[in-house]
Amino acid sequence: MSRFTKQRGEFWLPQSPDHKVDGDFELINEALGLLTLYAVIDPTIDRATYCNEHFKRMQHSLIVGQLRSGEGLALLQTSFHSVSFDDTYCYFIDCTIFTGPILIGDESDLQFSNITFSFDNLPQYLGTCSIDHGHDLKPQSYYCKYTSADDSFSLTDSLSCRFNYVFDSSFSSYLSTAQFSPVTLIELRHTSVIGILDWLKLIDNSIGAFFSILIGHYLCPIRLSVKILFESRPYQFDVFYRYFNKHKDIVSNKMQCLRNMMPELKDYIRNFMVFAGNYRVIVSNYLAIIKFDAILEYQFLSAVYSVESFSRYVYENHYFFDKDEFNCKYNNPLTRYISEYLTDHENQDYIERLKNATKYSNERTLRSSLKLLFKENEEVISQILDLDIAYDVNQIVNSRNWYTHFTKELEFSAANGYDLYELYKKVRILFEVLLFKQIKVPDDVIMSTIKSTYLLD
Repeated sequence: MSRFTKQRGEFWLPQSPDHKVDGDFELINEALGLLTLYAVIDPTIDRATYCNEHFKRMQHSLIVGQLRSGEGLALLQTSFHSVSFDDTYCYFIDCTIFTGPILIGDESDLQFSNITFSFDNLPQYLGTCSIDHGHDLKPQSYYCKYTSADDSFSLTDSLSCRFNYVFDSSFSSYLSTAQFSPVTLIELRHTSVIGILDWLKLIDNSIGAFFSILIGHYLCPIRLSVKILFESRPYQFDVFYRYFNKHKDIVSNKMQCLRNMMPELKDYIRNFMVFAGNYRVIVSNYLAIIKFDAILEYQFLSAVYSVESFSRYVYENHYFFDKDEFNCKYNNPLTRYISEYLTDHENQDYIERLKNATKYSNERTLRSSLKLLFKENEEVISQILDLDIAYDVNQIVNSRNWYTHFTKELEFSAANGYDLYELYKKVRILFEVLLFKQIKVPDDVIMSTIKSTYLLD
């Protein structure tokens, strides 16, 4: 890791590789890096840099850069902060660092470069994947388990956490789908706003690390299970992160859901070791072709799915009726009716679809859930940012539907660019407010904490 110390790097902003910034890159330790920016070559690109007029913060959350030494790619994910020294501003960024691309060792080993997290003294090292082969040397199954620490890391005086990442995936020649299941266990020892903020950052950084592998393998969904022990009371959150599914019928780069990811999807998959069985191919710098739009879409969807999961598993008003009451009064009678009176319907798949629709009709829609959650927390959120519940919820749902299903009529009602970033921020702040309230943090503390986090004053 020392080879990265004080190297000069070129890091570019998301609009195009021409909008570059110069700076010194210094690795403070194995888990924290600082990028000092001296100049933005094209200062007119304020949308790309998200630099406010007071120069107090550069709000862009992600930059992809290539170190000049060619040692590897760096994925930097979090927010810029600025510090003034004698009226001279220096910009800093906490870095999630990927020191190199995935390399193929031989026909039986798939080795990952170490991934370091942008958290003090918190490096996590990946284990080695093993691949079981059939007689034709094509991969029949694929399994990897990440190494986990036996002891807890002390992040602050009030927060300790223990990581246990588990990765399971299965591949077959007929259906190339898989799933990552990272599991994070976090214990909060005492009441601490700083501790909660650290925990939120921890979730971000964990997902950021797995996102790189998600891109490389076209896998989804990601489920992040978070168990919090707060004042001897357990809280369990299952947060689902999903960008898109890789099904066997995705054979062309013309698929709308992949338009921002890989320019030549079919050729990329053909040459990728998992799908083609060619283990001697070196996959180099695959992160370099990620476009900013795709990452922003991913972050937005992640925030929406987080709120959706919270509503389903934590929010008491998510369901219209008690489960037993719903089954007794509505689900069971309707299911019996469908089974008895629609038996001659020629499309039995449609009949099963009707039954499933009845089964899940007890849940609120995303639109309804968002309206309720924003309304119940309006007093807090409206003090943090401008909020128009009816308009914002429609924008969030329309954008979520477009980036999930890509139905043609939704294309022009979905947000993109900076508007999508603003929607992401609103959904993310809603999620954070919900988490804070779960552990009884006072409203004024929530407002001041989130404002200081996003530097909204």
